[in-house]
Amino acid sequence: MKCRLKLTSIAASLLLAAFSVQAIEANLKINDLPHLTPEVQHETVSKRVTSRFTRSHYKHFSLDDAFSQAIFARYIGMLDYN
Repeated sequence: MKCRLKLTSIAASLLLAAFSVQAIEANLKINDLPHLTPEVQHETVSKRVTSRFTRSHYKHFSLDDAFSQAIFARYIGMLDYN
């Protein structure tokens, strides 16, 4: 009985604490925000990321009738396992 009372009181205190917390509205103005400018390394990083995505992210293939039939058969197989 004591354990149940302790658990109930802990749960109630956590519940009250959760509902008593409120977010404070930020009092920022547009003029307070910093003006961001690109740095020297950003150009290099953007070129490397673009190169990585265009070279290795996508596999280039030709979409012919045989390949589209294989895709369609796999799709139907995923819909109906029989």
